[in-house]
Amino acid sequence: MTNTETKSSVGMPNLSLDKTIDFVTSDTGLILFGCAAAMIAMKLLEDPGKDQIARSRWGGNAEKKAAKKIALKEMEERRKNKVSLYIGANPKEAQLYVTSAERGTAVIGGPGSGKTASCINPLVMSAIDQTLPIVLYDFKYPQQTSEIIGVAAQAGYKVKIFAPGFAESEVINPLDFLRDESDATMAREIASVMNRNLALASNSSEDKFFSEAGDQLVTALMMLAKSCEDPDLLTIQALLTLDELPKRLQAAAAVNKLNPWVELAFSQLFQVAGSEKTVAGIIATASKLFTRFLAPELISCFVGKTSICFKKKSQNQSEFEQGRRTNEYELKEKELLIFGLNREKREATSPLIASMLHMIINKNVVVNRTCGLALFIDELPTLFLPNITNWLNENRSDGLLTTLGFQNIGQLEKAYSKEISRAILGGTATKFYFNPQDSDSAEFYAKYLGEETITIKSKSKTTGKSGASNNISDHKYKIYLVEPAEFNRFPPGKCVYINPGYKRKNEGSVPISAFLKLDRAAASELSEAIWPKLRKKLTEKTKQKSEFDEIRKQQVEKRLAYVKEKFPLPDDSDIPPNNVKSSLHKENGLQSALDDAAEKAFGSKKN
Repeated sequence: MTNTETKSSVGMPNLSLDKTIDFVTSDTGLILFGCAAAMIAMKLLEDPGKDQIARSRWGGNAEKKAAKKIALKEMEERRKNKVSLYIGANPKEAQLYVTSAERGTAVIGGPGSGKTASCINPLVMSAIDQTLPIVLYDFKYPQQTSEIIGVAAQAGYKVKIFAPGFAESEVINPLDFLRDESDATMAREIASVMNRNLALASNSSEDKFFSEAGDQLVTALMMLAKSCEDPDLLTIQALLTLDELPKRLQAAAAVNKLNPWVELAFSQLFQVAGSEKTVAGIIATASKLFTRFLAPELISCFVGKTSICFKKKSQNQSEFEQGRRTNEYELKEKELLIFGLNREKREATSPLIASMLHMIINKNVVVNRTCGLALFIDELPTLFLPNITNWLNENRSDGLLTTLGFQNIGQLEKAYSKEISRAILGGTATKFYFNPQDSDSAEFYAKYLGEETITIKSKSKTTGKSGASNNISDHKYKIYLVEPAEFNRFPPGKCVYINPGYKRKNEGSVPISAFLKLDRAAASELSEAIWPKLRKKLTEKTKQKSEFDEIRKQQVEKRLAYVKEKFPLPDDSDIPPNNVKSSLHKENGLQSALDDAAEKAFGSKKN
């Protein structure tokens, strides 16, 4: 009996399995299984956001892998307008990748949020790792410079610094950017940037007429000084000290001692020459610009020949012959140019630094670059750069990689206006949101990131005659991906990161929550340790002349004597009654003056 029961118990599953197989292979079974498979497939293919009322979400491993793949490819290809940077000690194991860096990067965070130490400096170091040419603006000079320059030196970089007021600074003579005394366009550009930054540094607003007239006078004076024995800003200031300047210049024009284009530039001043108050106001506006940085300790940084160029001017011709447009201001691989602001003399030096930075970048984006140029500007609102939106939106194809740092949206709008600030943010595809320490900025971040859907389950119990029943229902709500108040609680180093390389399927720029570690802190510390030695070497190499006070005094006296002799005060009989006597009103009129200018510029007069 025992054996029989055992066989029966063992054999029963076989009978059950046989029936199951028969059922599955029957028409009814196949239909049921087909329906089940179809339902599963529909569930898998269903849009996960179909029932969502808000679709923002955080990126995960899939997005990070996609960004890494793009970044490593761009770093390997080394195209000038497809460049990736990264944060980390090793490009293959980076914390974050900044793919398509040419599309602009904004790093936003209040003081102490970690935006410089944990983000901007590592990005600079990643550019150094790739031997990219770099232009760096150091608002707290030499703090950021000391943390970076050692890394660049060890990588074999050539380094030059323009930091008025410091012994290691090179020389930039603004008038060297003018082709000749007829280059009104370049003179006007420099004058406009200088005056705008003077107003920004001094927190002042001026009468529009005198501001524009002052710009025009500075433009004309630059053109005039370009034709003088010592073409520099010291000569311009010497011209501004001349009493009855309009009369002197009109007399010079009457005897054809002024270039016709220079005379045209002074036409506004000549027209108001009869109003002493108006003339005084215009001259005072122009003088205010130059007197601020014509201090003894600053003069040597803008008097003499410009020395921040990494290559000699004689090298230009051969590169033009090779069919590539270039100029002496072009930066190439393993070259680092630093603009350092002297905060003690900020009001005096920031207009000059802003205008020279503006000119250097413009000179670099018009050449046929062979590699990208990395531009890093922390504390952007301390400078006014009129072409910043052009650099972001138009010059990325020219190889310009712009990284901007500022504390919050309000600070940016104060310096650049609300409209331009929005254009700057719109021109930066990559964004780092650190703690802004500002409620308006936090609200802006939260709205930019959008909202996500959360589902809350609720239970309800009902009791009736038939008994009690439990019901479970889902309720969907929208909440910010990051609440505004949460942004203002971010500790140093924590940020929300957005970059077009972090993508999945048809969705790009998926936000990433990150806590940046100081992977390269040791490199920064080593750089700071060797900075004094590097600073000494830079001081020895600089073309800036450390003249004694007596020599500086002689320079000023020489220029004053020169302009007084070149533009003497005439007798009243030498000036016509209408105060507009000039070569433009002689017998042949305006056309004759323009023909003379054309002959000088092109070597032949139009027949």
